[in-house]
Amino acid sequence: MPLTKSVKKSFRQSTRNRGRNKVLKEKFKKAVKKFLTETNEKNLKPVYSCLDKIGKNGLFAKNKVSRLKAKYARKVKVNNTEKKIVKKTKAKETKTKKM
Repeated sequence: MPLTKSVKKSFRQSTRNRGRNKVLKEKFKKAVKKFLTETNEKNLKPVYSCLDKIGKNGLFAKNKVSRLKAKYARKVKVNNTEKKIVKKTKAKETKTKKM
């Protein structure tokens, strides 16, 4: 157990901060899980928000936050292009069947 006044205070601070950090990380993980199940821009906003808060509080380094943002943005972009390609191919197939 802490003996001095300053050590007691730092112990209180570290436990409080650990709790906050844990909540932020859990919120981020839930947002990412939801985003990965349904990859779209609507689910990307909460992920960005959590990443910004985590970067602001110093849980992740700035560079890691920017890398993760880019990674998730790429997933949305790839998902959108795949949908467009699939729609175009289906339209061509239906036209050939009518003839």
